[in-house]
Amino acid sequence: MVAKTRRSSNFVQQGELEPSEPPAKRIKRAQESPGETVAPKRKRVAAKVDVDISAFPDRKDTPWKVGAHVSTAGGVENSVMNALEIGANAFALFLKSQRKWTSPALSLESVAAFKDRLAEYGYSSSVILPHGSYLINLGNPDPEKREKSYTCFLDDLKRCEELGLELYNFHPGSTVGVATSEESISLVAQCINRAHKETKGVTIVIETMGYDIRTKEDWE
Repeated sequence: MVAKTRRSSNFVQQGELEPSEPPAKRIKRAQESPGETVAPKRKRVAAKVDVDISAFPDRKDTPWKVGAHVSTAGGVENSVMNALEIGANAFALFLKSQRKWTSPALSLESVAAFKDRLAEYGYSSSVILPHGSYLINLGNPDPEKREKSYTCFLDDLKRCEELGLELYNFHPGSTVGVATSEESISLVAQCINRAHKETKGVTIVIETMGYDIRTKEDWE
């Protein structure tokens, strides 16, 4: 069964789990009543989604690729349905939280469902453009902070490989008011060359930046 949340483009799966008592409360209750058995937390299992796409707009068979940056709420596989819902023949997405340095790994179920839906609805990886974390700054002259950004950057590329995606778009970064533009550009290039040696099959797309985002929280 599929239902929409208040945001119309987000699909969620229902009927997977019954509401249960929070683990902390179960543990506390067990401590107060030693004879009572505490049921183990049930593992979340992805349910097969049956979607009626008859009401969705037709996607045009044209060389022009038109789409939007769609939500991945509930799992990266839901991005495909959200693109389908608006009639997009291309789309962009985040592969993890764009405002955190680390995120949970993609589950095998999500990876498989994502690939299955691409095949089922005819989306090629060549028209899907993942967007990198806003925190990444490969041009930072501080070695420790640049390495932190590189680790986040490489994780994105590895996720592209897992999902069979061939493009990856990101903002290269800033001098943070310390280095020259030439120095920062050189650092960005070094990081990209390094990433090419640690990955395969992913083309890095550099998105130009026309404004200063150094004021964003946690951006280094």
